[in-house]
Amino acid sequence: MSGLYIKSLLVLCSLALVAQCLHVRSDSSCVPFSSSLNPSDVSGKDFSGNSPFVIVSPPGSAESSENGLELFLDKPSGTIQHKDNTNSKVAEGATVNSTFTIMHGKVTLELAGPAVAGVVTAAIMIAEQHDEIDVELAGGDPSHWQTNVFTQSPEDEEPLYGIFGQIEDYSRESSVDEFHKYTIDWNKDRIIWSVDGRPCADTASRGYTT
Repeated sequence: MSGLYIKSLLVLCSLALVAQCLHVRSDSSCVPFSSSLNPSDVSGKDFSGNSPFVIVSPPGSAESSENGLELFLDKPSGTIQHKDNTNSKVAEGATVNSTFTIMHGKVTLELAGPAVAGVVTAAIMIAEQHDEIDVELAGGDPSHWQTNVFTQSPEDEEPLYGIFGQIEDYSRESSVDEFHKYTIDWNKDRIIWSVDGRPCADTASRGYTT
């Protein structure tokens, strides 16, 4: 069993409960929000919005404590066949969703992921139409982390994958299994990704705007 550990989350943004802003598409006043993802902020069954976060994966896949949130990846049962770098069965991981949405803002997560090949840890901001901004930690490449945008224009038949991605370095010799603070700073003009307070990537340098 491999685990992902999330220590804290800080959101500086326009923020509201999902039930109140499913159709909001404009900025509003900033409502700063911070959580250590302890049991009072993470629910295993409450989808009403009373808890900021809800575990949507099977029972036992995530555990919240006063020290933060730990997510588990369980090995598949039975015999696993390996062919062309692909397993016949996949492991079942954990997913924790927020019960609020944002329209622009700065989100910082302090997390560590397992340095295990085949394990991908992702912090994802995703829209109803499946546009996505994320941070990914690939266990098979533990000395780097990745920034991605998945989106499509009206003329695209499906989202564009692998186009707006980039592999990032840490500022010192480090690994994905050590705690780092990953930040996504998003406004209507650009997205900036940072690690431990150091800007690493932005959409402007990649030649496109948000």
